[in-house]
Amino acid sequence: MQSKQLKTNNIFITADDIDFQAIADALRVGIEVKDRTWRLRTFKNCFMASEAVDFLVSNNYAKTRKQAVRLGQALGIVCNVFEHVVKEHEFC
Repeated sequence: MQSKQLKTNNIFITADDIDFQAIADALRVGIEVKDRTWRLRTFKNCFMASEAVDFLVSNNYAKTRKQAVRLGQALGIVCNVFEHVVKEHEFC
């Protein structure tokens, strides 16, 4: 079975290179999940990607916000742990 790959900065990273599950678990503990209102609609049990990016950088999972966004995208692709509330776009 072939590992899923993410291309970042012209380097391929496989799911075997990073403990995505450990990072996803840390995010679950480290960011606030709550009901939020957007465009007059309420979405249950969600978080803002910007808060996840802040968490990833401040806890040294990523060096830059750009790296944190890519890591968040990889978490969505590799671990399938979250998705956009209205499925308009990827983690960003």
